[in-house]
Amino acid sequence: MNITVVASGIPSTQYPINGIFEFGQAKALADTGHKVTFLAFDFRPINIKRKHGVIRQTIDGIETYTLSIPTGIYRRCLPLLQYLALKMFRKIEAEQGRQDIINAHFYSIGAICGKIPLKTGARLVVTEHSSKLNKPLAEISPLDRSVAVKAYKNASAVIAVSKTLADRLKENFNISAVIIGDMVDYEVFSKVNLASHNGFNILSVGRLIKGKGMDKLIKAFHLFSKSTPDTNLTIIGSGAEQENLHTLCANLGIADKVKFIGSADHSVIAKHLSQSNVFALLSESETFGVSYAEALTAGVPVIATRCGGPEGFIDNTNGVLVNQYNCIDETSEAFSKISSGALSFKEEEIRKSALNFSPHTIAEKIISTFQQVLQ
Repeated sequence: MNITVVASGIPSTQYPINGIFEFGQAKALADTGHKVTFLAFDFRPINIKRKHGVIRQTIDGIETYTLSIPTGIYRRCLPLLQYLALKMFRKIEAEQGRQDIINAHFYSIGAICGKIPLKTGARLVVTEHSSKLNKPLAEISPLDRSVAVKAYKNASAVIAVSKTLADRLKENFNISAVIIGDMVDYEVFSKVNLASHNGFNILSVGRLIKGKGMDKLIKAFHLFSKSTPDTNLTIIGSGAEQENLHTLCANLGIADKVKFIGSADHSVIAKHLSQSNVFALLSESETFGVSYAEALTAGVPVIATRCGGPEGFIDNTNGVLVNQYNCIDETSEAFSKISSGALSFKEEEIRKSALNFSPHTIAEKIISTFQQVLQ
């Protein structure tokens, strides 16, 4: 089977997390013995420095193609981008052979690839991760609704990364999605050795945007640190809220206890997990929550909000689910219970709960879906 995986980015030295999940999945699919090509549509604004044009590379044995155009508002020029996508796909077929499956990640990329099945023999499968669609239809913007409809119209199958998201797609778009969770970088995170260390260390990984709840996490940490002085919070990620979060830490008097790392690749995250007692992320909405799964794979217990995705795999054997409306107090209390030993978890059980997210397991499920589409 020849498969083209399509995403909105590809990892690089300059941007290590750009398209990292999609590319990781492409490598896992290739490991099952199928030929995989990776196509990235990089439509980030012009102020994001990188090469423009068509870029072809071989990365980790995967033939990759990038179309880099600084459009910024790509959803509003969809017909042009659909034309360019078809041209890129024909280029791939000319150089890599006839493609059986085009697997587009996220509805925006699915819409861009939406004309390809009509012009070629390839079948389109859209893998949906987007939190923008994980809400009641009335709360989804008209533009996003329109793009989603175009993404799914010519798709032979839609994959949703959680039951919550699948339920929303059925409710909002009458789409019966196949549920297949995201995968983690098992090679990296399963080999994390939890090391002894001083103090009680809390780790969080996520974009520094309002929807990730980093401000709430900092406030919960502040409450907890009042009674537990030898504790630290490390936050890995970057985003528009970074300055506000630094100011919040200063105002609360905990700037010396909260460390901001910025964006980091999996090896750096794994290193910090090895020194962590607990992982916490208080998102408002997650369709899955890869960073939670990475922590579990490393054997680190998780504190997560009930926000859509984590409920599918976090329970009392591997972590704590807290309520959105009272997450600051509940998270602070969970920190206290874990640090005092009143609440404990077995590393073996935590790691066992993450086996379903191994690349081999997820890739086999995806390949099975592709095979059904081609029957």
